[in-house]
Amino acid sequence: MFSYFNLNKYRALVVALLLFVLIALSVLLFTAFISAQLEADASRIEQASAQHSFIHRLSQSISILKQEKRDNLPLNSLIELKKTISQFENNLNQLKTDGVEYEFFSLLGIDTNAIRRSALATESIWDKYKAQLLSLTAGAAEAIDENIVNGAITDSKIFTPRLLDASSKTVAQARQIHEIKSQSVFLMQSLAFILFLANVIYILFKFLRQLSISDRKIDISQRETSNILNTVDEGLMLLDSKGKTGSQMSKAVHNLFGRKIEPGEDFREILSELVSAERAEEIKIYINLLFDPKVKPALLVQLDPMKEVEVTSSKTGKVRFLSFKLRQLQQKGVISGLLVTVLDITDKVYLTKELASVQSEAHLDLEDLLRVFEQDPATMNEFLTVSRRKLSHLNEAMRTVSKNPSAYKSLIKSTSVVIHGIKGESTALRLLGVSRQAHTMENAMAGLLDRPELRGEDLIPVAYELSKVQEQVARIQRLFKRITGASAAGGAAVANKSIFEPTRLFEEPSPASPSSPSPDAHSRFLATVFPNKADSAPALTQNDDALSFPKLKAEAIQAESIKPAGPPLFSLAPSKPASIASRGSSSSDIVLSQPLSDLTPLTMLFEPSVPPLDEMAENLKKLSSTVALATGKSVLMSHEIEPITLSGPNLRVLREILPQLVRNSVVHGLESPNERLIAGKAIQGELKLTLRKLSDSIIEVSVKDDGRGITLDAVKARLHAMKVNTEGMSSGQIMQHIFNLQFSTSDVVTEHAGRGVGLALVKESLEKAGGKLKVNTRPGQSTEFLIHLENQL
Repeated sequence: MFSYFNLNKYRALVVALLLFVLIALSVLLFTAFISAQLEADASRIEQASAQHSFIHRLSQSISILKQEKRDNLPLNSLIELKKTISQFENNLNQLKTDGVEYEFFSLLGIDTNAIRRSALATESIWDKYKAQLLSLTAGAAEAIDENIVNGAITDSKIFTPRLLDASSKTVAQARQIHEIKSQSVFLMQSLAFILFLANVIYILFKFLRQLSISDRKIDISQRETSNILNTVDEGLMLLDSKGKTGSQMSKAVHNLFGRKIEPGEDFREILSELVSAERAEEIKIYINLLFDPKVKPALLVQLDPMKEVEVTSSKTGKVRFLSFKLRQLQQKGVISGLLVTVLDITDKVYLTKELASVQSEAHLDLEDLLRVFEQDPATMNEFLTVSRRKLSHLNEAMRTVSKNPSAYKSLIKSTSVVIHGIKGESTALRLLGVSRQAHTMENAMAGLLDRPELRGEDLIPVAYELSKVQEQVARIQRLFKRITGASAAGGAAVANKSIFEPTRLFEEPSPASPSSPSPDAHSRFLATVFPNKADSAPALTQNDDALSFPKLKAEAIQAESIKPAGPPLFSLAPSKPASIASRGSSSSDIVLSQPLSDLTPLTMLFEPSVPPLDEMAENLKKLSSTVALATGKSVLMSHEIEPITLSGPNLRVLREILPQLVRNSVVHGLESPNERLIAGKAIQGELKLTLRKLSDSIIEVSVKDDGRGITLDAVKARLHAMKVNTEGMSSGQIMQHIFNLQFSTSDVVTEHAGRGVGLALVKESLEKAGGKLKVNTRPGQSTEFLIHLENQL
């Protein structure tokens, strides 16, 4: 029984309690029985005492009868005499019947037949006396003789004392028995009280002892539990069926959650303070599923969103990674709560990311090394040589920069442009390791230009990332030199081919077409691009397109006609040369003129080399596909390149700016597939690179996409977001901001957009080369960047 009810450790207490109950029941039953006997004894005492009364009434009735007989009165006492005789006899018979006690009382020293014997003794006397009384009451009252009455009085005097004596003995016997029983009840109750007291003392002793042992065990367990909870690095806590925290939790819980967790707090609310609203909702749904008995455990494992949770402290803003493991607690098949284990896996996550980064870098290094075999040696050598020199100049500039905020900001501006150019070229050459490292350096510089004041320590992360870019480029160059057999000093020969010798490309000339520029168109374009070399600046025609600025055009035309000779101007020309119009380009025309002196670039170092233009175009195609894939778009890039011999500086400019223009067209120009479908366009966007000669000294480069175009409202909205006041600005002045450093219409910074450096680099490079840029855009239809460069070999 004890084992069945799991009461083994309480065996003694249970036995004592059962004994206590048994004694109590025994005493209760004995007391009830004795009480009934005492009542019976009291009745016998009363009956025995009544005999005295009956005997006296008999004597009195006989005396009255004698007086009534003497005075010839009615013998009324005779009736009373008969009644008393009957009552006495009935009382005596009852005493004989009830005068026998239980044999059990003999154990108490009681004579169980004493009252009956006394009643029988009284009966023997009564029988003799009764015979005389019957002779008196047998006849009629008139027949009673006075002698009979006198005889009855004589008998009364004889038998009355004897009956009284016998009756007194009966009363004495009844009282004695009653007293013995009363004493036995007292003794039994006293004994029971003693047993009760002993039992209570025993129970109390056993209980207190057991309680003391249990308390000791509990104290030991609590100390051990407390030591464990205060020592373990894991967060341990219990949740009830409502998701509330229990009172027992490890000390690490408070450290992991960044504040003291009180018992009774909602676990889901605690997490909502540390994670995003979306992640908090996921966790809330998952915890609710854990309390649903119908959900299979295997499904819960698959759905678990808490294996790696990124949390941010509301006080310090510190980002950490926590891993939660929730186990169901069941009682009789019902989920009663959850056991939560929390681990700080921040180091593990960072180590994993670092390992992945190292592996990725190693993979990119391998990819870069493989790309060395794929590229033209002259192109690769030029890029590596120029990039190392640029990086060396940047490093020297950071080392010697003046210690003032304006110098720091100017250096960051120049560095942003140079690094973005290296990133664009390396991406075009598919040197992904260099491109990725350059992007990491851009991340290090992110936000520095927005700060009101820069300090020297702000440049430390930039300098560190610069050294990694240098190391990446130098590593590839070392391998490149080993492959090509170049000298350790950076020899001029690459694969038996001097990088100073121009590479001439010859293609079959295209048949003459209406797209060929006319002399008039050529003259008009020269008048716009090189005003100091043109004889005049003829008036430009205005197209009635969707986006036109007549007043701005007139001002620009007037400025072109009266402008003195000087540095070349950067312009988004309003007119389209006849060659462009003849090729079917109907665009909105914008004229913007601005001296290109906003930036302070570092010296651009060129190596006079002429890499193959078709290889450049193929690299740009691959770049467009890479950017399209990264942005979820589809693009088909084509190119049309005439047989042209470019000067080294011009080719260098194209290698710097074309990756930026291609990237810009894919990211900002082309729409997403859904947007193109809604606009009624083909899902795959089209991008075309065209390079041709306008004359013996002028080349034209076009990068055109069939995307969304540039809208004035979009540019203005972005300027407002940048807190630039556009009030009072002309449309042309507003549109010029797309070439400003830090201007970007992208809301998200990615590897391919969001820095606002790409077009600024285009602007700077063209300024250095003395080129001109024309932007033709039709909102919702297309954007074309049209470049004219003076090509003097």
